[in-house]
Amino acid sequence: MGKRLLSELKRRRWSGAALKARLGSPSDVGHLHGVGYFGIDWVPQGLEVMGGSSESSTRNGYQLYDPFTWGPDELDLPPLETLERFDYDRVRPELQKRFAERLIAQRRIDDAPASDK
Repeated sequence: MGKRLLSELKRRRWSGAALKARLGSPSDVGHLHGVGYFGIDWVPQGLEVMGGSSESSTRNGYQLYDPFTWGPDELDLPPLETLERFDYDRVRPELQKRFAERLIAQRRIDDAPASDK
């Protein structure tokens, strides 16, 4: 991930199509139940974006997700200014680790024997 692209990504909210054009196909697209945000992951790059909540006043577009400064249980996305402190070298391995943990948990569910009812 180049510094120029990272700086560009931090400055504004993006459409899913614009992010795909800059980062390629995402590794995963998911929905966070409750508040209703959508998350898009690019695991090789160690990036995740959040956006799209129908309950939020900031539902237009996606922005970088920093797991150290914002939790998706909050109603509104944080102001873009908070991304000035976005530490890619710290965020990248954390997001990659979380994605791996989700895959392991899903495999456990998929591999669990069906219970007799």
